[in-house]
Amino acid sequence: MAVSYIKYPEPRSLVWMTGVGIQYSKINIDSSSFDEENVLSENKLTPFTDKGIPVAIGVSEFHLLLMYENGFEAKSLINWKHVHYEPLRTSGGTYNTLALDPMDNSKFFCSAKQSIIRFKIHKEDRNVWKMYMKLRKFQEAEKYADGDQAKLFEIASEEGDYYFEQKYYEDAAQTYALSHRSFEEIALKFINEGTTVALMNFLRTKLDSISNSNSPTQICMLVVWIVEIYLSEISSLEKQQQSSDEECEKLQSTRLT
Repeated sequence: MAVSYIKYPEPRSLVWMTGVGIQYSKINIDSSSFDEENVLSENKLTPFTDKGIPVAIGVSEFHLLLMYENGFEAKSLINWKHVHYEPLRTSGGTYNTLALDPMDNSKFFCSAKQSIIRFKIHKEDRNVWKMYMKLRKFQEAEKYADGDQAKLFEIASEEGDYYFEQKYYEDAAQTYALSHRSFEEIALKFINEGTTVALMNFLRTKLDSISNSNSPTQICMLVVWIVEIYLSEISSLEKQQQSSDEECEKLQSTRLT
């Protein structure tokens, strides 16, 4: 069994070995809303791999660490995929202990009878944003993007695709406008779906986002698109009104005869 403190005075996650695999749970400790029936959440049982049964286990903020006699493996706690395997020299005997520094979860130790190896985890969260994005947990992805504009643009593009697939066109329009996807590509997507309102929202939001930048050509193109859509809507309304007037004249003529 192992626990992770992750920079807090109380444990935040827990792992232990069972007969069929390794059980992971997040520990919920909140003095304002403590519920003893829901202390453990996000429970996940991951089966043993072809490497066999680990001799020791540990958990950091984002990874499950599995210690074997001649090496250790790291698995992501987000998507539960294999991340890394590190073989260890066996001159000092087979390894049987893995321990994380409770004051600094970026350090852990592997020990054998005659040797101890210290490891330093470097930028453990560097790919966390992308993992959450692929799982379509976009708020979490934005949180771990850490303000990086390139990452935020990519997240917005992926989120826009998700909303578009679900036919949430208004949400897709607002989100696409925050990405770096070309407005011609996105506009054609909405045109092909016949969603004029969403298209207009996308173009106006995109225009607002670049109105203070030095992009006169793009601003001009956006304005032309918006004006053309307005003119098309006016023409459509005029045709509807003309058709309605003709129907009224026919109805009146029928009544008179």
